[in-house]
Amino acid sequence: GVVMEMDTDDQGEVSFQIDSRDFAEGGTYTLIAEVPADNAVARKALHFSTTALALKAQASRDVILAGEQLTVEVRASRPGGNPCAAEAELRIIRLEEEGGITAEREVNRIPVAVQEEDGMGAVTVTLDEGGRFRFRAAAKDRFGNLVTSTCEAFVSGESDKVKLRIFADRAEWDAGEAA
Repeated sequence: GVVMEMDTDDQGEVSFQIDSRDFAEGGTYTLIAEVPADNAVARKALHFSTTALALKAQASRDVILAGEQLTVEVRASRPGGNPCAAEAELRIIRLEEEGGITAEREVNRIPVAVQEEDGMGAVTVTLDEGGRFRFRAAAKDRFGNLVTSTCEAFVSGESDKVKLRIFADRAEWDAGEAA
């Protein structure tokens, strides 16, 4: 790493600049300040990111029946991982295949208010038409950069070739729990 020896000003502070071009995007680096004469050490994690926001979209289930409700959660966090608020938009997109090519057809757009306290927002939708769906959450960070995250779900409808599907009320259980 880079080592610099510097003297503090009258307030006990020191200013410095570092060229961050060689740092990995999304990387975390540790800044260590030492005062050997006082046997003092301080450490601070520094996060390098091209955006001031990260989004994570997640559907409550991977497969549902047409007409059932599906919840899509949107989580927002700062580069260091702390939750934050965001005014996001969820786009519901139907994936259509023809001749081996997949095309996206937007079905709906829904605003999602992500709360500051826990960085969570959620939208519950009902999809009446079967097929593959993509859910794309999008928001702008404080610098105006567009940040997105996607997840997918399959809606089993009349045209579904699989005629028998077994559904559980939940997708995950704890160890030792009866399913």
